[in-house]
Amino acid sequence: MEARELPEPQPQAFELVLRIRHPSMDPEEISAQLQISAEHCFKAGEPRKSGAGGSVYTETYWLATLNPGSWPADISVHSYIPGLALTPTGGATETLSEMAKTVLGRALSVCATRFMRPHRDFFRRIQSEGGQVRLLVEVNTAAVGGFTLTPELGREMNTLGVPIDFEFAPA
Repeated sequence: MEARELPEPQPQAFELVLRIRHPSMDPEEISAQLQISAEHCFKAGEPRKSGAGGSVYTETYWLATLNPGSWPADISVHSYIPGLALTPTGGATETLSEMAKTVLGRALSVCATRFMRPHRDFFRRIQSEGGQVRLLVEVNTAAVGGFTLTPELGREMNTLGVPIDFEFAPA
């Protein structure tokens, strides 16, 4: 059997990451409340892994990548899944850049309404106890040339008290 060449993997257009810092909360409590496992975390008071002379972490840190595609949303599958988006007349598909831009906007909206909003009280508790909740959006500038933050998204994130940090990186 002849070997086939595999297609080059396409660079990811964007990634949504939730980062939480807290003076003392156990990272396992954060994971349990959000029903997501942390990709990276440590608890305040734990010894640092660097072994720097018995130093300990001064705060809890919890970080996880979010997957808006796994949350229920009131979005048509044809307009949400890249490659299936058609022009209103059913003509040619959007360019990759246009789709990525559209999908990023929708992913942020889904993130705010279907994930962040239901956890509003937990985020407020973290903030009231001196912690921080931040949504990081890592954007691949080779795939996404621009995007729009809607007033609705801005209001929702403002209500939650959660800032959005954007990081732009070429492929």
